[in-house]
Amino acid sequence: MLKHILAFEVRYWLKSWTLWIFLLIISLMIFGAASTDDITLGDALSNTLRNSPYNIQNFYAFIGLITMIMAPAFLNSAATRDFSHNTYQIVFSTPLKRRDFLLGRFFGAACISILPMLGVSIGMILAKYMPWVEPERWEGIVWKAHLNGILLFALPNGFIIAAILFAVAVWARNEIASFVSSVVLLAGYIASDIMLENVERQKLGAILDPFGIRTYAYFTRYWTVAEKNTLAAGYSGFLFWNRLLWVGVAVVIFALAYWRFSFAERKKKVRALKDEGEKPAVAVAQPEVSYHSAPLKKYTRSLRIHFFGVVKSPVFLVILLAALLNCVPSIALSAKESYGNTSFPVTLNILEIISGTLYMFIMAIITYYAGILVWNDRDVRMDEITDSMPTPEWVSYASRLTALVGIVVVIQSVVFTSGIIVQAANHFYRFQFGLYVNQLLFRDLSLFMMLAILAFFFHVLSPNKYMGYFVYVVFLAANLFGWKPLNVASNLPKFANRPRVIYSDFYIDAPFRTAWSWFSLYWIVCCGLLYILTVMFWPRGKANQWNERVNIARRRFGGAWPALAVLGILAFGSVGAWAYYNTKIVNTLRGPKDMLRLRADYEKAYKQFDKKEMPRLRDVKYKIEIYPEQRQMVLNADAVIQNPYSHPLEEVDFTLNRLYDSEIQIPGATLAKDDKRLHYQVYRFSPRYQRERVAQCMRV
Repeated sequence: MLKHILAFEVRYWLKSWTLWIFLLIISLMIFGAASTDDITLGDALSNTLRNSPYNIQNFYAFIGLITMIMAPAFLNSAATRDFSHNTYQIVFSTPLKRRDFLLGRFFGAACISILPMLGVSIGMILAKYMPWVEPERWEGIVWKAHLNGILLFALPNGFIIAAILFAVAVWARNEIASFVSSVVLLAGYIASDIMLENVERQKLGAILDPFGIRTYAYFTRYWTVAEKNTLAAGYSGFLFWNRLLWVGVAVVIFALAYWRFSFAERKKKVRALKDEGEKPAVAVAQPEVSYHSAPLKKYTRSLRIHFFGVVKSPVFLVILLAALLNCVPSIALSAKESYGNTSFPVTLNILEIISGTLYMFIMAIITYYAGILVWNDRDVRMDEITDSMPTPEWVSYASRLTALVGIVVVIQSVVFTSGIIVQAANHFYRFQFGLYVNQLLFRDLSLFMMLAILAFFFHVLSPNKYMGYFVYVVFLAANLFGWKPLNVASNLPKFANRPRVIYSDFYIDAPFRTAWSWFSLYWIVCCGLLYILTVMFWPRGKANQWNERVNIARRRFGGAWPALAVLGILAFGSVGAWAYYNTKIVNTLRGPKDMLRLRADYEKAYKQFDKKEMPRLRDVKYKIEIYPEQRQMVLNADAVIQNPYSHPLEEVDFTLNRLYDSEIQIPGATLAKDDKRLHYQVYRFSPRYQRERVAQCMRV
């Protein structure tokens, strides 16, 4: 029976498009990372061969993080298929053994979940034969490196991920539990980097890494480029002990799930009723039902329902606990040290630790609960009841959006308090409450609010919840990684992107505040327009066809909505035009490819002068005036340059910094060339000045 269940599970997924789509996604990711410098995965070095054994194994180690998000699709189905289709009572009544049922489904789903990792080899091999690659950076296919990558990383990581997620799914008997677990594990792994960045903890990080990424980096830390191009790591040293440890942990976790599993239906807790004997019937007055027509009261009541519904859910408590277990210990351990150095636990360092350890979890909460809040009524089949209520669409949407943002506020407030406690425990009492509030509850919170609005927008337009999740995650990935290959430097097309604000006790945030405020206003107005669109298309009733929804949205678009939409469009266009004028006309922003092109043109034009005879700097006196609030500096330098050669020099060449306005004055010299594009100037001495200087030297 075991082999039949295993064979059925494998055949079931081999016929599914999901497996082949995941394999295609991994292959395309590795193909892009191997064939171009615009896509980076893991810590592969650009100075090694593209298909070196080091890069192959590095990709196999890193890809476990990606497949961990894909694996729940296979493991959920294997573990909870009977519960999802409500057929578990039929299956559990058959003479099926627990060993055959669990082992057959587990190993079948585990084998399938490993197959997408083979996209590493597929992408690597295909990239080698593309016409745009540089042949000198590729070598023949090293099959041993591919085999070692599969044996060392793909198989163990696939088994570890499968054991953990399958155990969670079997224990919870819920299709969403393992998905949440995979998100928590991914966010926890990323956040744990900050706890293990100290050089003194590298060995600990190498042992405790379940995917072997840090282990492989530690194992190869002293390899030369030549060794990375030729050697393939195997089961030895820290790699052996790391793989043995985590495979053992996975076996224990699966064994616990196996031990806890039972074919018996779980009993539901029912509150016992006390037998108080027969009592005479008592007339009870009918309750008075009050109807509130005020939208504000409906909003507050709906907000309370959705907020506490999320806060009390087990999934939220698990994610929140995982987030705090990553963030709070990181603050306590790393507030005073970084890479072996010790410093005061200043507020700025604590804020950086919070953003590095917590915000991946907040992103997971926004991603997950935006879908839950939009689709909850339809999932529990209460939509026909709630849709029949006289509640405006904007109230339904605003209450859910506020509930989600309110959850983020609660989490930010908790880590705010944790940072204060850590500072006080280390006898550092310069708390800077204003900086905490400004960063956590204003700047960062505004970003999370915009991302939440975007998530609601996609889910409202989506035909189902999972398509909404997929489109939202793909959009975030494209918004994060897609602009660099397109050579886009401006924040105008990048959703919710604003200039980075660098805080300093010297100038606070004055140099960056204005640009940040304008782009924030730009994206807030954009989110306002998305809010209006979301209200217009808010799902209500049984209209599923797109043309029906468009007609409903057209009928809703009345009252004050047209005026708000026109004002929003005008404001969005005006602020966008002002930002475009400042970033494209007054101050030109160049993309990464533009900067590379400028460097190449500079080298082509002036490489010939690298051996040109130039005077030597002998003395210099500076007078520097700094204006921090204006982000300006005026530097005057009086320099003495000397000709070390026996013959006069005709020219002096200067390479200028493009970020500064420079003015150079040289006695007896005039500007002969001014290359404003490449910031290169040439000053030529007059013949009369050269003769006078030669005669003066002869008299001396």
